[in-house]
Amino acid sequence: MDKSTLKEGFLGQRIIILPNEVKNRLKNNTVTSNFFISDIGYFPKASAHFRKRKIDHGDYIFIYCVEGTGWVKTEGIKKIISPNQYIIIPKHLAHAYKSDKNDPWSIYWMHFDGKSAESLYNRYKLNKNETIPFNNNRIKLFNQIFEILNNNYLDTQLEYANILSLNFISAFIYNEVEVSTNIHKHDNLVGIVTNFLNKNISKSFKSEDIATYF
Repeated sequence: MDKSTLKEGFLGQRIIILPNEVKNRLKNNTVTSNFFISDIGYFPKASAHFRKRKIDHGDYIFIYCVEGTGWVKTEGIKKIISPNQYIIIPKHLAHAYKSDKNDPWSIYWMHFDGKSAESLYNRYKLNKNETIPFNNNRIKLFNQIFEILNNNYLDTQLEYANILSLNFISAFIYNEVEVSTNIHKHDNLVGIVTNFLNKNISKSFKSEDIATYF
């Protein structure tokens, strides 16, 4: 990394690096030992952002781009990351990533590990699409996690923040399941409303009445 690139220090950035003592507590906590985050942050319009790590880094790295573009390079393959795309970099794999010079990315990111982290990563690798529809609820959840960790490191706070973090990352990995479930919910509701109208075919209902009823 030269003087023209930055690891961090972007205007408006938010970042938390958990102390090693806290990481060890998370690793040995029965609630969080399966999944826990060690670092979390948001870099808006991160011009000149660049990181390069050798093979000895020990966390899985989640990156979600909401604006601009950048690239991630692993095993000699460079992948362009655009808005509404995410990527997970496995631990113990040399890699580099960089924000686009002319259209710098804005990214939400987490470093995570735990007993189930490898299984989650393997599930992620089976996904055919790393582009997902933007959902503001995910951003709200991220902000909630950040505020909890920014408050204190009590065990209950840490446990809750990491449970939410697993939920956050799972929403990306299992996005197709989430979408499918919502479609089925919609289909079920349509069927229920249709059945109700058929049973009350002699009555007249306004759309507001139906909406209120259901």
